[in-house]
Amino acid sequence: MDKKRGGYWPEFKILGRLIEELGELSQALRKGDERAIEEETGDLLFTLIAFSNKVGINLENALKRAIKKYDVRDFNRT
Repeated sequence: MDKKRGGYWPEFKILGRLIEELGELSQALRKGDERAIEEETGDLLFTLIAFSNKVGINLENALKRAIKKYDVRDFNRT
């Protein structure tokens, strides 16, 4: 899936893969399989990074905005 192998999948195919990987992570959590939880978390992150790269999202900026949003939301809850 990297650019050396021909580039990324189409955006909606990557979204489908994200859903699939999230389902696999959920199954691993239900089973309590720590090795599978780690593996599926890695797969989910890899696929999310691929999606972000495909659509041109700066992950560092997106994460900073998300943290700020949650900080403000949590601060306002107390």
